[in-house]
Amino acid sequence: MTQTATSVRFFTSAALRKREEVPGEAVDWLPRSITVEYDGDQPVTGVWRSRRGARRVCWYAAAVTPALIAAHDERYGDEPFWVIDRSALRDRRVTTHECDGEGRVKAVRSWQFDEAQMPTHEEERDAVGASR
Repeated sequence: MTQTATSVRFFTSAALRKREEVPGEAVDWLPRSITVEYDGDQPVTGVWRSRRGARRVCWYAAAVTPALIAAHDERYGDEPFWVIDRSALRDRRVTTHECDGEGRVKAVRSWQFDEAQMPTHEEERDAVGASR
């Protein structure tokens, strides 16, 4: 069985752009940052924090699944979380499922980005798909 290397990296946004990666020593000086665990070259989970104390757990996956909800519960308990789907990055699109502590989707947000990786369009829907 082949085992991949696990690593921890630090970024100034949950978009994980290479130009936003910072050394871990800098995190305490930033107004907000995300500490991300990788399995090989794939992001798995991260914790977004602000210096003011805000915090959000993020999972990088294509969907909210029972296995992901179980992993979240085991690691973070009933803390609300986001599932960030980066599978459409080639099309410059990112979708985030905002979940409560039980894993129920409360809102879905999608962003379209331009060539410079700046957001050009945001769409927000509720758990059943209706525009908000």
